[in-house]
Amino acid sequence: MFGRRFFGGKFFGARFYGDGDNTPGIPNTPLTNVQMQQLYLWVNELALIHGLVSGSDLVVTQTARLAGTVAQTIATTGSTVTVSR
Repeated sequence: MFGRRFFGGKFFGARFYGDGDNTPGIPNTPLTNVQMQQLYLWVNELALIHGLVSGSDLVVTQTARLAGTVAQTIATTGSTVTVSR
């Protein structure tokens, strides 16, 4: 699923450069500082909510999922479970 299409560019420090025609959707310019910060936050929250961050437990109850700064509520109606933030 992943490969050259997604990771065809080169990593330089914390910036990603696409390789043009072989990486559609990824610009040939580096990500801005704001974009890198947003990307970092998304990846960090994803790791938190999956219990992948050492020292930050993922706690799941019948009605909530809590991990660091991420809090989700769990609601069940019949056979439908809805997780929201």
